[in-house]
Amino acid sequence: MKIFSFQHLLCQILKISSIVFYSLGLMCSVSQTACALDVDVQGGSAAAGQPIDIVLTIANNTAGLYGAEITLQWDSSALTIDSVENGTLAQNAGLTLFANTDQAGEARITQYHYSSVFSDTQGQMLILHGTVSSSAAPGDYTLTISQADFIDGQVQFITPDTIIHGTLTVQGLQLTADLNSDGSVNYSDFMLLLNQWGRTDMPPGDINRDGIVDYSDFMLLLNKWTG
Repeated sequence: MKIFSFQHLLCQILKISSIVFYSLGLMCSVSQTACALDVDVQGGSAAAGQPIDIVLTIANNTAGLYGAEITLQWDSSALTIDSVENGTLAQNAGLTLFANTDQAGEARITQYHYSSVFSDTQGQMLILHGTVSSSAAPGDYTLTISQADFIDGQVQFITPDTIIHGTLTVQGLQLTADLNSDGSVNYSDFMLLLNQWGRTDMPPGDINRDGIVDYSDFMLLLNKWTG
């Protein structure tokens, strides 16, 4: 799917809105300035193979905004993004969303409104739904905001005053055969494992976290048996 640049989309917005503009190719002639806008990406923590949401927020939106073009980058060996949606602020503002996650380790996102600005001072702009790679090593991985272009109510491109990159923490494996967390590994845990046999959605019975509840998990449970 072809993803147009924010500058190109802005040209279309300005045409539809009958705002005076100067066009050179796909670039609109608009000025760019710094502002007090803050942008922050929040990663969180999850174990290998587990789902996780990456959230991008803004604060100090005092000028009003038409939209944004955001590029996020991360270590593709640790994270895969499955889908992208507008955050609550963008949903309330009625922003149109274009997202391109075809390139591993990168999401290019454009959000815009054709005719009006949104003036909510802070809130969620984006939510990226992802999965921590099953082979990801435990540790911290940086979520980098490599691009953050906004256009304000005066039809000016603005640069955020503060950009805070995020961190994804991949948790280490915690092998536990005490499936019901009662302090013992016994018949109750054995029955829980049997009830989850064959499941592939990382239930507690998948003790070794290899993606399926099977004989290897049963042997781990027996080895930890306390009675």
